[in-house]
Amino acid sequence: ELDSFMYQTVGHQGVEYMGKAMGLPLYREPTFGKSCMREKYYSPTKDDEVEDLYRLLAKVK
Repeated sequence: ELDSFMYQTVGHQGVEYMGKAMGLPLYREPTFGKSCMREKYYSPTKDDEVEDLYRLLAKVK
């Protein structure tokens, strides 16, 4: 996302090819959260972009 505090979209077109080159599956999911929790230690926060990643990891686990 262009306005993300944690995730960057620069070069995202190449990620698919990197996965193929390494023989690894690629899992993608849109992000809807924003950077809400910016403290040194993270705690689950509603609508934070980290929660989008957590949901994806739980799904592919």
